[in-house]
Amino acid sequence: MPLMENFQHGFRVVVYGQPLDKKNVVENVVENVVENVVENEAVIKSMIATDPKISAQKMASKLNMTTRNVQRIMSKMQLNNTIKRSGPAKGGYWEILK
Repeated sequence: MPLMENFQHGFRVVVYGQPLDKKNVVENVVENVVENVVENEAVIKSMIATDPKISAQKMASKLNMTTRNVQRIMSKMQLNNTIKRSGPAKGGYWEILK
């Protein structure tokens, strides 16, 4: 229930809310981030399977995220030996390893 207080030349309203359970917030954030990363990697793998010559820019457009974010995800996938780039920068293709 809001509390009205006299304050200088007017008034202020004080609203009390539920205290946040910080432990629960952190757990939810970690859980959501892990789920999103796994989901994004799976979608990127399916895009590569469909079109091995697809660019990060086209993936970003389809995923509604920035090109840089797609590049970060793909870099991690390369470090984990999930995907591999073969051929030149232009005209090359992606291979799925795992």
